[in-house]
Order: sequence, then structure tokens, then C-alpha cells
Amino acid sequence: MQKSIIITGAGRGIGAATAKTFLEAGYRVGLIGRNEDTLKAAAGDHPDSMVLVCDVGDPASVDQAFGTAMHAWGRLDVLFNNAGRGSPPETAQAA
Repeated sequence: MQKSIIITGAGRGIGAATAKTFLEAGYRVGLIGRNEDTLKAAAGDHPDSMVLVCDVGDPASVDQAFGTAMHAWGRLDVLFNNAGRGSPPETAQAA
């Protein structure tokens, strides 16, 4: 049975490189990120890639992306939670 992985922050850098590695290893790969163009570039034309435009800071967006993948694949074997999310650190003066 073909395994599957979802990678957040998959549009570039470590996420894109990880997507390429797993695609080459025979996985179905869901690439999650906010920019469809960078996700498509990272996915290439690989038939086992799935571009999932999603803002990981928005729970409804995450539910939709994972629902789409689960509907298509029926299972998820690996989650690589690579997307960064946060806010600027407080300054000493603000604290």
C-alpha cells in the first residue's frame, strides 16, 4: 500500500526539499502552504503530489486541507509540521 505524507510549509526550503525526497521515495505527498504558485513549483508535475493551499493559522483552512487529502487517500501515514507560525517576540520594554 502506498504511504502518504502531508508537509506544511512545503513551498520552499526544507519543506520543498522534503516533498521532493518523499515523492522520489514513492509516497503520495500533500504540499501545504499559503502560496499556490510556490507549492505548484515544489510539486512539479509529479502525479503523486497534491497541492493544498492552506493557512495553518486558520483551523477551518487546516480542516479543509486535511479533509481533502483524507478523502483522496483514505489515510495519512506521516505529518511533517514544518510551517512556521508565531508573532514577533515581546521587547523587554513591552513586557
